[in-house]
Amino acid sequence: MKNRRILSFAILLFMAVVLHAQTGVTIRLNSITDGSTVTLDDQHTYGVTDDGAVGIEQRYSLSTDYSVTLTTTMCSSPYRLALFLDELDIDPHDTLYIYDGPGTSSPVLFKINNALNAQLLYHAIYVSPTNASQTLTIRFRASGASDGTHLGFTFRAQCAIPCEVVTAVIDTFYYRTVDGQVVQTSTYVDAETYDTTFHPITGQIVQIDTQHYRGLNLCQGQGVILCGHGEYTRHTGYYTPSDATSTFTWTLGNGDSIVSVGGTQVLYDGYVDFDCYDVNLYIEDAAGCRSGNHETVQVRIAQNPIKTILPFSAICQSDSILVDVGYEGANARLILQHITFRRVESKINDVKTFIPDGLNCSQPCYEAPVFFTEFPVGRTIQSAEDVCSICINYEHSFMGDYRLSIICPTGATAVLKFAASGYDPGIPSGAPEGSYGGSGTYTGYPYGAPNDGTWDGSSGQYCDSIYNMYGVGLDYCFSRNGDYLLVDGRSADQPVFNAASGTYLGSSGYTISVQNYQFETIPPPYSRQGQSATGTFTTKQPSDYENKTNYYTPYSDFSELIGCPLNGEWNIQVCDYWRVDNGWVFSWSMDICDVSAGNGCEYQVGIDSVTWEPDPAHSSIDATGRYRGLVVSEIDSVKSFVHCQDTAGIFPILLHVYDEFGCQWDTSANLPVAWNPSPDLGDDTVLCDVESIILDASDRHTGTENYTYIWEPTGDTTSTLRTLTGTGTDVTYSVEVTNHYSTHLSCYARDTIVVKLHVTPVPNIDPGVYPLEGCEPYTVSFTNNSLYGEYYLWDFGDSTTSTDKHVSHTYPAGVYDIKYYVYTDGGCIDSLIYPSMVRVFHSPVADFTWDPVYPTVLSPVIHLQNRTEPAISGNNYFWEIQYDRDNPYSFHTLRDEHPTFRWESDLHDVSGSYAIRLIARTDNYTSGGVMLQCADTAETAVLVVNDFLQFPNVVTPNGDGINDRFVIGNLVTGFSYPVNRLDIYNRWGVRVYHMENIASEDDFWDPSNEPAGTYYYRFSARGFTGDIDHNGTVEVIK
Repeated sequence: MKNRRILSFAILLFMAVVLHAQTGVTIRLNSITDGSTVTLDDQHTYGVTDDGAVGIEQRYSLSTDYSVTLTTTMCSSPYRLALFLDELDIDPHDTLYIYDGPGTSSPVLFKINNALNAQLLYHAIYVSPTNASQTLTIRFRASGASDGTHLGFTFRAQCAIPCEVVTAVIDTFYYRTVDGQVVQTSTYVDAETYDTTFHPITGQIVQIDTQHYRGLNLCQGQGVILCGHGEYTRHTGYYTPSDATSTFTWTLGNGDSIVSVGGTQVLYDGYVDFDCYDVNLYIEDAAGCRSGNHETVQVRIAQNPIKTILPFSAICQSDSILVDVGYEGANARLILQHITFRRVESKINDVKTFIPDGLNCSQPCYEAPVFFTEFPVGRTIQSAEDVCSICINYEHSFMGDYRLSIICPTGATAVLKFAASGYDPGIPSGAPEGSYGGSGTYTGYPYGAPNDGTWDGSSGQYCDSIYNMYGVGLDYCFSRNGDYLLVDGRSADQPVFNAASGTYLGSSGYTISVQNYQFETIPPPYSRQGQSATGTFTTKQPSDYENKTNYYTPYSDFSELIGCPLNGEWNIQVCDYWRVDNGWVFSWSMDICDVSAGNGCEYQVGIDSVTWEPDPAHSSIDATGRYRGLVVSEIDSVKSFVHCQDTAGIFPILLHVYDEFGCQWDTSANLPVAWNPSPDLGDDTVLCDVESIILDASDRHTGTENYTYIWEPTGDTTSTLRTLTGTGTDVTYSVEVTNHYSTHLSCYARDTIVVKLHVTPVPNIDPGVYPLEGCEPYTVSFTNNSLYGEYYLWDFGDSTTSTDKHVSHTYPAGVYDIKYYVYTDGGCIDSLIYPSMVRVFHSPVADFTWDPVYPTVLSPVIHLQNRTEPAISGNNYFWEIQYDRDNPYSFHTLRDEHPTFRWESDLHDVSGSYAIRLIARTDNYTSGGVMLQCADTAETAVLVVNDFLQFPNVVTPNGDGINDRFVIGNLVTGFSYPVNRLDIYNRWGVRVYHMENIASEDDFWDPSNEPAGTYYYRFSARGFTGDIDHNGTVEVIK
């Protein structure tokens, strides 16, 4: 806020236009400075404010309108005159004007009040690039409509390099990655952080300083693509900043940062530890101007919540098993651990400390401190697990010599390991073996081991480090916290206390062998400097602090430390109770966990859902479309039933745990499934009294599984059983099949079938004749003489059947089996099968064609085409051809399949109709060797035509019977033009004769009643060999 008291005091004393306070000059915009011009120099700093004339709060006056002009010659390039708005509280009815020039007629740069351009607060306003005069005018106009409660404004006027206002913005989304590949697009979550403190009166821990932030949630092992941009909203006009030319600096909260030009997206995969990290984005544009805002998100890492999954016991294929989920301590198949983050605070003392041979020196105990100051005042250890790890890097030749302890700021002590019994006076009664002693086991590499006594206490100086060369320290760590693993692989909150396999530092076992180790040459100022040693020895296995493995169980469970303040001096204490052997502590560290250090980073990752899923690689769809594999039926959010459908084996069950951070954590367990036997004896059945069947209780797994069988009523123990015959009654058969999968699991199944017995019919048929052979079509008849039959079925062998008792059937050519079935009402059946009982020989179907269809007298030749069916090689052909048209019994015989014949006659032309007959025959031999001929005859008439017509040119109708008519030669006797027409006209064009289809000589024109003279005729006809049109004249002579 403006220093109203000082400014008001100065005005009352001096009533000056400008007020000086050392090198600062404040210009009040009032009636005195109104319209004035102030030239700025480099000897002062300048401020511009309202008149501040109202009340002790120095509110500005109403109903005023003042202006002042600022100019300078001290701003040389690249510097320009600028106004920095430090305070702003102007009623929306009032307006602050900034003009780009020497007066109020200059261009307006900005109009400002609480509702207009208020974002300019804390930002600069520059003269424009075209303002060569380096002059700005400030005008404040206060109307009388405002409420008079506002405090006004304050500017700083100075030379500055023009900067655009750059606002760094972290986008609302980010990308999760695995191995650099995007796997999920996520948005930030709204969360809050808080610090806590110790209430001085109630003694309770209370929450303070709640802050809201944006949380960026990741799964452990994931990387992230951070997305951001700059907002450049108020331009000075000197340059145009952009993301492409600006430098983005991402600080990642773990000491890493990424700096790049145009870095709107950056990939980072360095978040390894379960922790939280504050990510900040800063932007510097191409002009060197930086973002002024603090844009932060907090990265939080989720860990795998799956602690363990209990193994499945085998089940039978038809059974199911309940799978459920619970947190630690619950009786569930899958055990989850709570994922709660509170930052672990670590302190390390890395000052090398000599541990003398205790009783040879003035005191047996030595301490090395670390100091915590990170926690809020009053915070204390609330639980023994808050002390999650104590690690000591040291070497000592005999473990039984010393006690190790941790001491908190109040002096409360927790023992890590006691010295040997008889040496250590503090060993409590009943202390577990291994929590004390350790005999002569080394820790670390004592110098010169196994001859370390030669190098210890040189010249009898057991208490001076110069005479006791240091060896090589190893880390030995202690914990009772479940996040750490002991040397036997167990969780540190589940130690083993027995001597044989204890996890105390003094327990037997867990050693390593060191071969021919070359110790360093002793440096000055140590005694025997320049000498060195080599040794082969055994030492206690060291711990792995980084990976939290190979830890040892402390004697104390750290409950003695509950109530100790977190802040203050913590000490590791080593007490040596033996006169011989010594050691060195090189460093030690203590981790305090599950207690917030007040940095606002505490969070818990809840479980969203849990899904049990069969491994699709171990399921299938069979040929019938049936699914074979595990099936999960969800009961609720934590319980499901799993059963196996139509298969067996070892089946992985995939478990997917989805947490509130959107992480998926997977594990699996194998479910052994044993085949349920599936005996299938079939449906109840009916047998004839002479029949039996084999009942088979085996299935497709009989050969691979350990099956046993028991049958009723026979007591058989085999997989198959033959049914009984002739019992005269129905029999019920049952079988129980057991699959002995293991000593703990057997799977059972039963099946039952009822077998009924009925009388059997006796078939008997009589065909009347035998053998059954003949030409097609061949008809046979059967008389049925069967006994006990009620129903019948005849199969004639040609795809036809009959259910009549007595049958008659006609066959085409071929060889046919006869099958006859007889049935009883009880379903019994018997049959007679006669292979090739019926033989039917081909009867050819005679047929033929000829060419030409109408031979002529000029070419009386015919070519006969045999069309007999079937045209087989065994056919015989006999052609009978009439050769004399006037003698119907005059036949010429030919044997060719397709013969040619020519008609000839010395007496007349050969026109006329002739009969042609084809006899087709097959010669067959019956099974008895008798010839059987099968024949067919085809007969037709062939017309030989004379198509040579002779037209007369003279007719003499004198009644002598010669040339009395107009006769066209060969028209009637030649048969060639049965369809014809003849018209005759006199010389005047009058038609005197008309006739159609002349068939005899009497049909021709008789001109006896016509006068002699010339006549004209027109003849047309359609014939077997073609059509004709002929015109001509004829002379009638009388």
